[in-house]
Amino acid sequence: MGALRQSFTETRTGVHLSDLLNPRQSTFRRTMPIPLTASEVLYFLAGRGHEEVFARLAGVETGASAVQVVKIPGFLSGEGRLKYGISYRPDFRWDTKPTEFKTRRSNLAEPGQESIRYAHYLEQLLGYCCLDEVPYGHLIVFSLLEGRSNDPLNPTHPELAVYDVQFSPGEMQRMDAELQKRSLAWLPALMDPRLIQNLPLCEEWLCGKPRKKVVKPAWCTECRSELSEPWASKHPSTKKGEGHTVTPEVVEWHYEPRCPYHPICEPWKVDPNRGPR
Repeated sequence: MGALRQSFTETRTGVHLSDLLNPRQSTFRRTMPIPLTASEVLYFLAGRGHEEVFARLAGVETGASAVQVVKIPGFLSGEGRLKYGISYRPDFRWDTKPTEFKTRRSNLAEPGQESIRYAHYLEQLLGYCCLDEVPYGHLIVFSLLEGRSNDPLNPTHPELAVYDVQFSPGEMQRMDAELQKRSLAWLPALMDPRLIQNLPLCEEWLCGKPRKKVVKPAWCTECRSELSEPWASKHPSTKKGEGHTVTPEVVEWHYEPRCPYHPICEPWKVDPNRGPR
């Protein structure tokens, strides 16, 4: 585990695209590094392993001599490049278009919900497309836990989705301006921790999420029974509960931080939804 942790510990210098997409966390990691947890190491291991299988399709040698060599024409391992002083390297380039590979431990997005469920994937891909000056890209998403199968011994199954992505001129212009602005502000924050508070917040999911605790469940006076949401709200409009009186549930909200730097970053001072309520 120690060797794995060391292999995933970043020792890079200079400004990287990932630093600018989540500027506060990347700054804290550089100035106040915290060792990766065992769970983080194993999650990285799972994602990296799947990515390396796709790397073989790009012609990258893996040393697995028993594996048949199959290469996709135009599918290449991502080449590192530099623009605006920003270093970046997408996972792959497919027909010259930036291509990102992501492993999920949750279901794929429903059709029409991709821009919401994959928001942070698409923001990263937009950064690569902006720096490459190409409005088109590919997003490959591998879901380890997808849907339900008919096999009772294997109720879930993996699924692979490949998306062709096109960004609008407005999105490209927004990202171009944002990257230039952030690159100018990020390096000074490395020198003076007080300037970290001037950086934009990271992706919301990196900070943490609110947790709801039901203190007192909803109650139907006529049925004399507890009701859970969302059924409590629908109960009076159903045939069984028509005209019934439902007392709403009483809840408490607790914020569960995910980022280890959450207490010193204090993101709730910018976004009240990212801290205690």
